[in-house]
Amino acid sequence: MEAMRQILSVLVSYPALLILFSLVYAWGFERRRLFWLRLAVVPVYILLSTYNFITFRLHIINVIIWIYDVIPYINTFYIINAALCVFILKFLFKEKYSDLLFIVIIAFISEHISSHVKQLFAWIVQGHEITLPPSSMAVELVFAAALAVVIKFLLKKYFDRGLIPRRRLQIAFTLTAIAAAMGISSYIYSHELFSIESNLYEILVSLLLFFFLFSIFGYSDKEHTETVVKQLLDEQLKQTQRFNENYQFLNMKFHDLKKQVNGLEEMLGSTAQLERIKETIAVHETNLDTGSAPLNIVVREYAVTCRRKGIQFYCMADGAVIGFLSEEDIYGLFHNALSNAVEAAEVCPEGERYVSVKVHGSGAVVRIHFENSFCGAPLSRGGLPATTKKDKASHGFGMKSIRYILKKYGGNMTVSAEGGAWRLDILLTKPK
Repeated sequence: MEAMRQILSVLVSYPALLILFSLVYAWGFERRRLFWLRLAVVPVYILLSTYNFITFRLHIINVIIWIYDVIPYINTFYIINAALCVFILKFLFKEKYSDLLFIVIIAFISEHISSHVKQLFAWIVQGHEITLPPSSMAVELVFAAALAVVIKFLLKKYFDRGLIPRRRLQIAFTLTAIAAAMGISSYIYSHELFSIESNLYEILVSLLLFFFLFSIFGYSDKEHTETVVKQLLDEQLKQTQRFNENYQFLNMKFHDLKKQVNGLEEMLGSTAQLERIKETIAVHETNLDTGSAPLNIVVREYAVTCRRKGIQFYCMADGAVIGFLSEEDIYGLFHNALSNAVEAAEVCPEGERYVSVKVHGSGAVVRIHFENSFCGAPLSRGGLPATTKKDKASHGFGMKSIRYILKKYGGNMTVSAEGGAWRLDILLTKPK
């Protein structure tokens, strides 16, 4: 029984839980060579930094006690262990020190709340926490395991995308966590002001820190999305401009070719080969003039793309009504919408593929309607099409880009998918 108590006391000790929480949250980071061999440092660290027969035999326990009391009102031992945790993680993973410190601070809050759950349970069972019954330590282990799973699940969606808050946010969170979780705790421990109320207070502080943490992740996610969207729109603008330059070059070449074909026809008469060439030239010269130069560029690009992929392309657009949009936003809006439409249509059976775009205005209201053949691509909970690509971190920004552009003009959009057709409707109001 005493042996079990000793094992439990080691497992629920601050150093043990801190490093174990840190490992769980850092799991998935890029590992160093001989990772599993390096991992042997963890049990050695736990045994040398906790109360057990080894530290008693080697008199290390005296050093630990001295460290605890070296600075009044400050848990120096906690700070040193947190620093050691960072170095151990650096020994195991190829990550920046700032990111690893951020992980250790999250682990520190996890250990903090787990410890006070244990102490609260001891108060409930025996009315004090001078001694901790094995049952309270078992409760802490179960709670810590459940908490680690929950926090890891919440962190995973951000870490899978390579998203860790920027350094300024990490520093702000780290300082807040130290001030909130360690400041009051140090005072309580120094003055032995233990009570049910003090444990409940510490648990509440930890929960508020977790709320602050995921608020930071949510803000960073939004900031990251906006940055990617801007980069995407800039790249699309360059791509569209390159297409326009190539299109103008092809126009000149087709114009020269048309003259040569006419000359050959005068010399040789009409032949099947010449007629096919004339048909190809006629298809290229199909005039898609919407009344908006930037819209013409995008529409012509996707008319060529659809022709190449066997997709029927229809365009009825009055480009004059979107003259209040900047050229960059016209490129971004129509490029993303038509790119998604073509991607969805090309997976449909041949003969059923089509993409349609309509732009018209009535008074101050502008309506833009995109429609394409649809063969079951899923919609996300937000009403937007979920990306079907494996690399979800790098894709799925098309509709976000459209929403980002519409936000600047106070516009809105609706998406529907039924009857074998996917539809995107955009409503804009012209500025006065």
